[in-house]
Amino acid sequence: MKMNKSMKKLLGELSIVPKNKEVKLEARLVSLLMGGIVDYAGCFFLRDLLPANFDIQASLEAAFDQTGLECEINHIHVDDYVGLDKSIGCEKFFIEQGMCYAFSLQKLLCKSGDFKIILSCTFGPIFDCNIRFHKKRLGEIWLEADLEKCDDSVMVLE
Repeated sequence: MKMNKSMKKLLGELSIVPKNKEVKLEARLVSLLMGGIVDYAGCFFLRDLLPANFDIQASLEAAFDQTGLECEINHIHVDDYVGLDKSIGCEKFFIEQGMCYAFSLQKLLCKSGDFKIILSCTFGPIFDCNIRFHKKRLGEIWLEADLEKCDDSVMVLE
């Protein structure tokens, strides 16, 4: 697990411990993971995030690369799955759910190869905690290797 100084500071300020066994993943996030992973032409996706009429060839032609396509489709905002609005004070809950989801996703993906799971948090007019993942491939990157160059608070699981 790697994170930038901004994420370390955020976790410290909110007294969040990664892999906190007391945090239980919300039902809709569990359901998303239970749908499983599918492999289309070497690209890996959470089944329940794919559109009904998904066309891998058309999607690959439109995407910059496989990594970009995976990151676009395998991208969730925690608040869309936990039933709370983005009111002040929910940040800790969103991050804890995001981390629990990311670690659970890591267990699910380990059977299919080497992946990067990226959790990022953005503060602004609205707080956002989101997670995306991609298979590790030579010559394809989604995120700067130097996490300190990221504007957001970022944690990466590999």
